[in-house]
Amino acid sequence: MLTSPFFRLESLAQKTCKVAMTQASFDQYTTAITSESFSSTQMEVAKQANKCFSTVQIKSVMDIFSFENDKLTFARWAHSRCVDKDNYFTLNASLTYSSSKSDLTKFVNGQPVAEETNEDLAADQPVPVQQPKQPQPKVNPQNNWEKQNNENMQNVEKENQKAINIYNESFKLAQKQMDAFFVMTIGNEENQIDNGKDVHKPNEDETALPAKAPRIVITDPELSQDNNFTATVKTKKTKVSGIISSTVGIYEVYINEVEAVLNAKGEFFGDVFLAPGSNQVNIKAKDTKGQLAKIGFKIIRESALNPPVAVIEIPKEEPKKEAPKTNPTPTPSADFVSEVDQNIPKLKNVNKDAIAVVIGNSKYSKAKPVDYAVNDARSMKKYLVNLLGFKEGNILYYENASLGDMNTVFGTKGNPRGKLFNTLKQGVSDVVIFYSGHGAPGLKDSKAYFVPVESDPNYMENSGYSLDVMYENLKTLPAKSITFFSDACFSGANVFEKISPMVIRSKEPIKEGMKNTSLLNSCTGTEVSCWHNEEQHGLFTFYLLKAMKEYETTDANKDKQISVDEIFKVVADNNEGVPYYARRQYGLSQTPVLQGSKSKILFKY
Repeated sequence: MLTSPFFRLESLAQKTCKVAMTQASFDQYTTAITSESFSSTQMEVAKQANKCFSTVQIKSVMDIFSFENDKLTFARWAHSRCVDKDNYFTLNASLTYSSSKSDLTKFVNGQPVAEETNEDLAADQPVPVQQPKQPQPKVNPQNNWEKQNNENMQNVEKENQKAINIYNESFKLAQKQMDAFFVMTIGNEENQIDNGKDVHKPNEDETALPAKAPRIVITDPELSQDNNFTATVKTKKTKVSGIISSTVGIYEVYINEVEAVLNAKGEFFGDVFLAPGSNQVNIKAKDTKGQLAKIGFKIIRESALNPPVAVIEIPKEEPKKEAPKTNPTPTPSADFVSEVDQNIPKLKNVNKDAIAVVIGNSKYSKAKPVDYAVNDARSMKKYLVNLLGFKEGNILYYENASLGDMNTVFGTKGNPRGKLFNTLKQGVSDVVIFYSGHGAPGLKDSKAYFVPVESDPNYMENSGYSLDVMYENLKTLPAKSITFFSDACFSGANVFEKISPMVIRSKEPIKEGMKNTSLLNSCTGTEVSCWHNEEQHGLFTFYLLKAMKEYETTDANKDKQISVDEIFKVVADNNEGVPYYARRQYGLSQTPVLQGSKSKILFKY
């Protein structure tokens, strides 16, 4: 008799797999996981696979997750689907804490021995049902408990799968309900995008995805990166308000652990009591699925009293001396050199056919400047020559690039044969692209754009360089490999006047078909790219260059070569990289993202 898909899934979980999924299937599987922005949805996608894994594949998936608990959860889930359980001890290398390693070891040692089966069986092939064994004269209570526990776990997993199917059917309706009241906040006023005629609708392929975590927008006090997301008041108490968007509904909002007032539109407010000086404000929102979103900023309370001024008479015969100037926040001197720009290593690598495009956009005519973008570009050019072995004449270098420059280099829509296309050797040249500067969403189409120095952020559809066009043109580029580093955010927080961060969610460009391409961006689509003011670089660029400079430390497997994945793990380290510094200095979340090929080797030493 034929069995149902649910019975087949349960049978797979009970038996030891014999053949791991193919590399092509595994690449599609990991791409689906990494395309999600939040760990909770990444885990949901990861557990949807009805496949068998090798320990190498399981370790690769564990390394995708940022949190220790998620790594451990996936390792426990995948054990029953592993084809080489004898090598399961190798997964301890992906865990940081000894308690986690001990937990996994205890879990593995407690697994019952299972019957082998071949994963390559056709989906509709009958699965033999084992006849129940004859009862033994003596029954071990412990065995009965284990059997009952296994049956309970199978029932729970079956119910979970049913819940996922029901949720996928209802997600589209929930998304449409969300779009009905999602608005864009400008200053302290509320306006619907384009008078309600062009509110962003999800793509057809988004409707089957899990819900995203809430997005928080602060409307009062007014914040921007120019003031390091810090507001200044002279009162003991101030009002904090904002708007939260969610695909499933907001359950509760807290301001500094005190529950805020929340209405049906997602608007919230609450009073914050301030001590003299700097005060940290943390906002936490939870949706009806239990997903959390957190942001933080600072409010400085200034004293309303003016200190008494002492008057000192100076004898007429003595010349008046000018008091020395003080700077409460010391800045680097004019001859300051960042640590990543000192003693750059010089390796013997030679990649004579490699081509690079390096762009640093700093001076904008209609938007705020990006102070350190040119520094980023100049430093990256040095690293390409010194570490990666690029010929200086093969680097297409632009400071403050215009839209004409970008069209010339990358091509236009429908005509990808720009300067980059014509410069490389087909099938031979490795290509590296680096961009530091503004990114922004189109206010009408919500698509992501690079911002040329002369463009108007309010008309990105007309004056920006679309990421959709960029990626479509890169798909036709006949390069041996493409590595794309982007130190730019596309939320619009650094570009539009009076718009708080995380207001607009830009649509992700379609990346399918980009073979041999690695895309490493400084943050997710709703986050802000921060600066490292002390080092006079973009925060992402600083840690990117630091990972290259300290290549012996970056080389995790000590194979004398540096891969894109090894660079990414240093840059995205939650305790030592970009996320930690952004959280500590600005109270913000900045999470670098790696998509595409991870195994690409950047250079050897």
